[in-house]
Amino acid sequence: MATTNEKGVNRSQAIRDYLAEHPDAGNKDVIQGLKENGLEVTETLVTKVKFRLKSRAKSKKIARHKTTSRAAARPTAAPRGALSDAIRGYLQTHRKAPPKEIVAALAGQGITVTPQLVNQVKVKFKKQLRRRNAIKAAGVAAPARASTSSKVGISANDLFAAKKLADQLGGVKNAQLALDLLTKLQ
Repeated sequence: MATTNEKGVNRSQAIRDYLAEHPDAGNKDVIQGLKENGLEVTETLVTKVKFRLKSRAKSKKIARHKTTSRAAARPTAAPRGALSDAIRGYLQTHRKAPPKEIVAALAGQGITVTPQLVNQVKVKFKKQLRRRNAIKAAGVAAPARASTSSKVGISANDLFAAKKLADQLGGVKNAQLALDLLTKLQ
């Protein structure tokens, strides 16, 4: 929106400078003041410049508010996952504690957490507990990690024999059931 006159003077900047010196000046005051300095400006241009100045001031105020409120709400600087670990540690002994109680208890230890973080960690913690309890109730061991054949010592002949056994039992699922039953018998 840079507008210059024939002398190369930026009229928008001149209006901003005048308003910086006279913040309460109205449109006609700005026009008259700049006319006395030898610069002609229209009321439309003055209105546009004033509007942009107000918009910029408002956006700066909002941005400044957001950064300060974020910094104030941000938990203490800690290694990634340390706050969640602290919450899980508290949940180990106090499983039914509400988020406000957890926030207060951790604050007593010098750890600042938000109720939202506590709630997120608590939901995941409960989900993990339900999963573990379901596995225990089924009497099945926790799933083991897949291992490579070189560590276990399974050869290609062993794999062919396993496939043959699975085919005889009616598929891999039936073979797995048979192996589970065999494990329980031992």
